[in-house]
Formats: sequence, structure tokens, C-alpha cells
Amino acid sequence: REYLAWRKGNGDPHRSYDIHHLRSKGATTNDTYAMRVVVASSASTHAPTYRRGSAKGGAHEDSWKQRTLHAAGAVPTTPSLKIARDAAREALAQPTTPDAATKESYRFTDLKALWETELCRSEPTVDDWWVDDLPKGGYVGLLEGAPKQALEAFDAQAEARGTFFATLNAACASDALVVYLPKDARATRPVRVRRSAVRCMEPGATGMATTAPRTLVVVEEGANVELWEEYDEEQGRGCYTNAVTEVVVAPRARVVHRVVQLKDEGSFHTQQTLVRQAENSKYELTDVCVGSRLARHDVNVSQEGPDTETKMKHFVLCGRDQLHDVHTTVRLVHPRGACEQLHKCIVAHNTGRGVFDGNVRVERYAQQTDAGQLTRNLLLAKNATVNVRPNLQIVADDVKCTHGATVSDLEQDELFYFQSRGIDPATAREMLVYSFGSEVVQELGNKELIAKVESAVRKALVETMQ
Repeated sequence: REYLAWRKGNGDPHRSYDIHHLRSKGATTNDTYAMRVVVASSASTHAPTYRRGSAKGGAHEDSWKQRTLHAAGAVPTTPSLKIARDAAREALAQPTTPDAATKESYRFTDLKALWETELCRSEPTVDDWWVDDLPKGGYVGLLEGAPKQALEAFDAQAEARGTFFATLNAACASDALVVYLPKDARATRPVRVRRSAVRCMEPGATGMATTAPRTLVVVEEGANVELWEEYDEEQGRGCYTNAVTEVVVAPRARVVHRVVQLKDEGSFHTQQTLVRQAENSKYELTDVCVGSRLARHDVNVSQEGPDTETKMKHFVLCGRDQLHDVHTTVRLVHPRGACEQLHKCIVAHNTGRGVFDGNVRVERYAQQTDAGQLTRNLLLAKNATVNVRPNLQIVADDVKCTHGATVSDLEQDELFYFQSRGIDPATAREMLVYSFGSEVVQELGNKELIAKVESAVRKALVETMQ
């Protein structure tokens, strides 16, 4: 009745209609999840986006923000970063926090632990990168000395669609890594970037070090590149990492993006990936998150041409006192766009929490769109919690769009199958849990990287489930 009332012009065009409200067996009230279809008017109803200098926050959060800026205050910056850095610091001079700017977006992500963390004045961010067989005209290096075409794209997406943390990154970044490929160039080997924890500059400092890594990827028409981003650190060296990656994919170009986060369990990690795709381009993301006390990855993709393809796969493992959050937004504007997304989450401890918010918006002229979204969640402890919201906003009428969500423990029939073949219950459970995330982990496509992730997953499961 409400939907028909809206069709007659009497309803709220921005209202969300819950079509399912399910609860997993034996779960608490916090374990519920909703699967929504948003009926939108032709007017723009984009997800809330932080605008630099547009929101007000609390005194406690602003105090943390000022401490973060102070911690990065002595970090040297290159001339190319000065414009973005000055604009970001000017915006952050206003009382701005993510809680105030996008309250709904952080509904299940409690940032209190981050706000209460003392930060120390830290060393400049240092990136270790490897690249073999870079094609002629290609560039991998720091911002100063990068091609003009790449410099023109720097900070454009972060300024237009970035979150509060993207602005904070621009205010604190000491440099940026640039990956550039000219027209029709193809990198046969991946560009591998490894980012480890930095140290406090002052000996004996008690606060947590902070780092603001920045990456810009620009591939021209017909070019092809694969980028690995690895975030890890030595055990016991906690660090707050606030990363931003901007990707520009030209017509007929392809970017394969692997992000692996295996940081120390006492660390904090916030990251935003912003992607702009031209017609007939492809972007593929494989995202694995195992480490950090609190981790949040915001992915924002804008398809700006027809026949554009986006694929995203995420694997998240939440252990003791860990909160891992994946927020994604994909906007399809032109005909024959495609978007495929798979999210898998394991919550292995009763104090762990997983959060997924996936928003796919199909605009009026994005006819013949094919979009699919699926989130599968495995709760291995009695009070383990997952908050899941797959979200489709469809304005076009000639589309093929599906989404779904599952929340469950291991199936007893599956455990019985293993036990009937002589495998003890503990081993059977371990095998089923590991295979749950293997589908995404194998997409990393490199034996060394897969083995590294598998080892971290096994270690985390053993420590959590003891």
C-alpha cells in the first residue's frame, strides 16, 4: 500500500521499504539484518557524502582530530601536495567529525576507541614498492616527478566524494605513490606496495604512531595494470593507518586491485578507495581484512560510461574485540553497466563485530544494467554480531538486479558429512571455516600472497577459538 501511495504521488520518495527482517538461529537482537530495496524518485538521493567543512562534531572527537594533525605537523610535504594539504587543513579547522557528517553511515561503527587513542609525532610515511617489466612510458614513483596527466587527477575524487578520513589523509600525507600507464601499455607483472607501521619520532614516546599513505593510479585508454596493497606490521607495534587510493580507469582500460590488511590486533585502520571508470573499462577489487582492532574500508565507484564492468570481492575475519566494517557505493549512470559483488564475513568470537553496507544505485539512463550483490556471514560464537545491509536503489526500469544476505553458523549436515568419513568434529569445523573464505582469498592470484593470508587466517582462528 505504501508503494502504491508513492506511485500516486502521496508518499515519501526517499523512504526505504524493508522487504526482509530476518534473524539467525540462536542469535541475539543485535544479530538481525535487513535487506532493503529503496524506491527512489528521479531526484538525486545519493548516499550521504562528507563535504569538506560542512559538518559539526563533538569536542572530544575534535580534540582527537587536532592531536592527529599535530602528530603529522612536522612531516615534510612536497610542493605538489601543498594545495590539497592546505585546503584539507582549512576544512578541518572547522568542527568536523564523521559521526556528525554521516551519522547513518557510522551507525554500527563505534569510533570511541579511536577517539580515545593518544597519538605521537610520527616519522614520515615510507612506501616499499616493487615492479618488474614496467612498459615504456609507464611511471611508478612519488608524486614529485610524476607525469602531468597523473598530477591533474590527484585529489580530484577525494575532494568531490571523499569521507572525513580522506580529508584527514590529505591534511597529513607526506607524499603519494603514483602508478601511471600510457595508452595501450600493459604491465605484465603487478605493482606491489607494502606499507608497514611507522615509529614515533621522539624516543620514549608513549602514544601510537600514525601514518597517512596515499596512492594514485591512472591508466590511459587500453592500458592494463595490477596493483597490490599490503598493510602489515611487526607484532606489538600498533599504529593508526589512514589510507586513500584514487583510481582513474580510461576507456578500454583495466585495473586489477588487491588489498590485504594483516595489521597487529591493537592497531587502527581506515581506508577509502575511490574509482572513476570511463566507458568499456574494467575494475576488479579483491579485499581481505584480518588484522586491526578497528578497520573500515570505504569503496566508492563511479561508472561514467556505457559497457562498464565492476567486480568486488571481500573477505573479513573478526576475532576477539575486533570491529571490521566494509562500506561500498557503486553508481551506474550509463547503459549496459555491470556490477558484481561478493562479501564474506566470519565473526569468530562473541566480542567481534562485522559490518557491511553495500549501496548500488542505478540511475534513470542506466538501462540494461546487470548488478548482483551477495553477502554471506558466518557466526561462530553465541554473541557474535554482524550488521548487514545490501542496498539497491533503482530508478531505471530495464535492469537485471539481484541481492541477498545469509547469516548462520556451520550447518550440522556438513559437519556430519565429515564425521561420517572419520574426521573428528574439531578438524571438520576448522576445514569448513577455512573453506568459507577461501573462495575470495584464492582470487588474490599469487601463491606467495595467498599463503601469507592463509597463515594469518589460521593463526587468528586458533587464537580466537581457543
